[in-house]
Amino acid sequence: MLISEVALGKIYDTCETLPNQSAAPDGFDSVRGLAKSEAPDGKSAFEETEFCIFKANQQVLRFLVEFSLPGDSKPSNEPAKTEGLSFSESPQEQEASTVDEPKKSLREAGLFASPQRSGESEKVSLPLKAVHIRGLVRDLVAKITIFQLFTNNLKENCEAKFVFPLSENSAVCGFEAFINDKHIVGVLFIHLLFNL
Repeated sequence: MLISEVALGKIYDTCETLPNQSAAPDGFDSVRGLAKSEAPDGKSAFEETEFCIFKANQQVLRFLVEFSLPGDSKPSNEPAKTEGLSFSESPQEQEASTVDEPKKSLREAGLFASPQRSGESEKVSLPLKAVHIRGLVRDLVAKITIFQLFTNNLKENCEAKFVFPLSENSAVCGFEAFINDKHIVGVLFIHLLFNL
């Protein structure tokens, strides 16, 4: 179900259906079909009040709502489940976690450091301190910006690898990192696949 914000303007009221109407009557911006309970004589072709607009620029899509009733079958295009996505946590946070699924089912995500100690190749998860998410939804497409704050709690400089799993319907359109006083902007390369 789509929920839109609509500009009705000057409304033309009617109790009759207008099947051949392709524009609002002259001097009006929209049409309202009055329900029987609102009709002056209690007679109307409409059981409930209905509105009709005729110009696309009179509406802005605000929400896409998906719902189901008991007994409904699940749609084939069901969005990817996110229960298996977990950011790396510090040991203290892991103890307080209430995730019921086995740890092996969680996908790796977060910022991982490789300490520059000689002879060691272990990977250390750096703690995620804060997350801020900003989203813009237009029609059926969403642009999501995620700000994450990680802290290097090691006693030395290190190289780090950032891992952020995405669903197959997602795409990365930008990446920036602020490390102390440095601002690093990532470069995206478009990978094209052709079926020849």
